[in-house]
Amino acid sequence: MAVGSERLLSACGLDSLDAVFRWNQGERLDKPGLERWRQRWRIALGMEAFPTEVFYLKRFLNPPLARQFGRWVHGDWRLSTAGVEWRNARDLAAAGIPAAEVVSFGQEMVGPWERRSFVMLRAVGGMSLEKWVPANLSSVSGDIDRQRRRERIDRLARFVAAFHRAGFVHRDLYLSHVFLEPQVGKAGGPPCEGYRLIDLQRVFRPKWRL
Repeated sequence: MAVGSERLLSACGLDSLDAVFRWNQGERLDKPGLERWRQRWRIALGMEAFPTEVFYLKRFLNPPLARQFGRWVHGDWRLSTAGVEWRNARDLAAAGIPAAEVVSFGQEMVGPWERRSFVMLRAVGGMSLEKWVPANLSSVSGDIDRQRRRERIDRLARFVAAFHRAGFVHRDLYLSHVFLEPQVGKAGGPPCEGYRLIDLQRVFRPKWRL
């Protein structure tokens, strides 16, 4: 568990693999095409001593052979589906790339075979670019708006460039997987904005580059 979240998760009873898989409170985020062995939940946790926080819980139960084989081919036979996302989050943080924060992770493996696993991530603030772009960039009026748009595009380009320079590739680098979030600026200065990456299970570092 992440430092700072352990007490909250333990107080809510989410302190074991069995407890996490029994959990059924919150909003289940099913969608067309989501395989039955995968579950996604949006949950809000809070106690008297802790402010309420929103998390996203991903659970994986008995992944099919094709998914298991895919992990093995990529050299991830010791890590589960959730474990791959946990590792990617850790590696991105170490490289200084803003990404969704994993607060808890667990897995049950039989050798290289994944029986079940989960990963819990802290909700990312702000809005995905998939939603933000149509709402804010559909029209431009005045030099100030053009300048702000140019600045945001430049920051996004630098963000993606830094991600790739660190050796990472994202199989689904869509607008829906990049969030524009408000950030606190320097003391006495205006607030700034930043980008943050989600869906980290689809991130990898190629062994070979041309």
